[in-house]
Amino acid sequence: LVRDYDNLKRSDAYSTARYCLYDLIHKTNIHRSVYDGMAENIGIEDIRHFARGLFRKIQVEAYAYGHISSEAVTGLVDYIYSAFGSDKISGQDLPADLIFRYPVGRPSARVVKSNSGDSCWAAFIQFGDRSTRLSAVIQTGMAFMSPYFFEELRNREQIGYVVESRLDFFEKVLGITFTVLSDRHDPFYISERVRRVFDRFPGYLESLPGQQFEEARKSLINKIRKRNRTLDDWMAELILTAVLKGDHTYGDELAKMIERLKLTEISETFKKALAPRTMASVSVYVTPSNAYKLPEFEEMITDLDSFKRTTPVY
Repeated sequence: LVRDYDNLKRSDAYSTARYCLYDLIHKTNIHRSVYDGMAENIGIEDIRHFARGLFRKIQVEAYAYGHISSEAVTGLVDYIYSAFGSDKISGQDLPADLIFRYPVGRPSARVVKSNSGDSCWAAFIQFGDRSTRLSAVIQTGMAFMSPYFFEELRNREQIGYVVESRLDFFEKVLGITFTVLSDRHDPFYISERVRRVFDRFPGYLESLPGQQFEEARKSLINKIRKRNRTLDDWMAELILTAVLKGDHTYGDELAKMIERLKLTEISETFKKALAPRTMASVSVYVTPSNAYKLPEFEEMITDLDSFKRTTPVY
């Protein structure tokens, strides 16, 4: 365990950026710095003392698919409670996956030094409260944003050798995470180039031929409406249903919404979410440990405890 913690400290720039970004998105995450150095002082009596009450109350969350009867699944859950002698945690006491609500027009940031020689910039951009319509807009827009983002930064400008964009949807808020890793450019330069890509993207969307937009829309709808073709399809649908508190009709509603979307609505939504004055975001800038100078930020997260106490959440 101590070796694992030491490896975390020596992580590459990409892993460091993703870890720090996750920490700045989720309120209930405990940053590794809080328990750094504790493992060496833990003895077997500490484990025994902690274990006595560990399973006093638990809650089981599970996904089952394939040729398994519901009786077998519920019987297994009952057995788990019986074997551990546990009470079920009540609904109101269940831990919530609280996501920070970032202020509009005041991007938050954290600079981290890494022992790696690479640099990395990663950001989570919130688009707004969860709704079926907003989900439809973002997913359709991402059908164009992902290849555009990669093409502009990885192939055309060759800014980074890892260029990623992905949907990050939570129970109450929807957003997108972007990551760029480079062995030649510092993360501040990367973010400047990304800013230009963000500025150009709405115009790129608006210039798309109608047929290209319709083909992308149709492809996304077909993907949503194909039920359980693979194990991955099963898991994606089950997990989404759990996030949405058992709403099995969500996929059909989403597909119907995508069918009615206009390209102008998608463009305007991305323009607002990506523009500096209306953006709600948090970024992580990972620099090599020998970087001689760090730029100044108006909103620099240095006191994580204070940040997690005072920042509003979804």
